[in-house]
Amino acid sequence: NKEQEAAVADIEGACAVHSLAGTGKTTVLVARIMAIAEAHPEANILALSFSKKSCQELLSRLNGVMNVTVCTLHSFMYSRILRSEGFYRNCRFVATEAERRSIIKKALYESGTEAELTVQDIIEALAKGVFDTERKQAAVEAYLDILKDSRVLCYDSLAYLCSELIKYQPAVANHVRNTIDYILIDEAQDINRSFIDVLKLVFPISTSPNISLIGDYHQSIYGFRGACPAYAMELEEYYNAKVFSLSLNYRSTPDIIEVANSVLPSADVKLKSAKNIGGKKPIFYAAKDSKDEADFIVAKMKEFHAS
Repeated sequence: NKEQEAAVADIEGACAVHSLAGTGKTTVLVARIMAIAEAHPEANILALSFSKKSCQELLSRLNGVMNVTVCTLHSFMYSRILRSEGFYRNCRFVATEAERRSIIKKALYESGTEAELTVQDIIEALAKGVFDTERKQAAVEAYLDILKDSRVLCYDSLAYLCSELIKYQPAVANHVRNTIDYILIDEAQDINRSFIDVLKLVFPISTSPNISLIGDYHQSIYGFRGACPAYAMELEEYYNAKVFSLSLNYRSTPDIIEVANSVLPSADVKLKSAKNIGGKKPIFYAAKDSKDEADFIVAKMKEFHAS
């Protein structure tokens, strides 16, 4: 549709695609990559997503488009940054959660913070990228030092080690940047503070990067690990990104769309339904607990299937 065409056609510079539910986000992402590849056959394109499953889906839909790398954010930080120029080779990842917690406990002891901080405090601070006290900052630094000394990596440490490496070795960022002409970030609403810091170091605004942020800011579900749509908006402002909105929903009937629009903030773009059929009216059910909710859903599925 016209909204999707606009988001696909403008391939240069920084852009953000606000894709509401069911509006063809992945279709636009794939089409945008193909448009870039067609316009610039020699360009190196990097597409980032949050899970291996979403990367595999994206690869299958790209169907062999040349010069495109699709990987997770963690893979990008480890393979393209930390291992760049020979750094962080011959490292292993923490094998178990118990080993990870043991390392954090050791960091609390070595930083002299074990009396006031818990392992969980550090896990949450690392996830959110927020160190609101000097003691917490000291414990995190001790944790990273232990990892480096032991040649061990944790997924929650990658962004911090990337930022540290680039600050001490700016040539690393230059090397990475020179191998990427276009970068597209899927599910942008789920990025956290620490990854934003890495992006700004590798792709500073002064280099005028071709960067695309694609996501639905109403569907951020990883707040427990520090994700927040406000971070994606911060990146939009930092890169002075052009914003495109997708609002035509292909998934749900008009009645469902009406309910969805009623709970979206009034200032936001509203969903429109591509379907003309009415379908069944939405049902509101206040479950007592998760089991009651599951029982209700299963009962309704059986009822609809039987009818």
